[in-house]
Amino acid sequence: MRPAPRGQLAWRSIAATLKGTYLYNHVGSLEGQPYAESGREVYDGKGGIEKAAYSVRADCIGTTVYADGQAATSFLSPDGRDFTYTITAAPGAKPTALAGSERRLAP
Repeated sequence: MRPAPRGQLAWRSIAATLKGTYLYNHVGSLEGQPYAESGREVYDGKGGIEKAAYSVRADCIGTTVYADGQAATSFLSPDGRDFTYTITAAPGAKPTALAGSERRLAP
């Protein structure tokens, strides 16, 4: 890959950028009630997580869709070590607004 022009970041993220065990934390509202959660997810580097599928564009913006209908948009660091996300769709009749971050714990 050629170096990016001066002042521009060289983007090259793909699904393989997310691989390993990540710790997450998100806060907001779920079904109209205050909510916070933390946990871990394991990304396989091929677009899969337990009960979900993800993709990452070359500009390091990712999308994840879970089996229950929840969806998220993510903004990744170019090396995939960290990312932030916003839940953009959630099951249920009441409003949900969650945002959080994940950090790779182990490859």
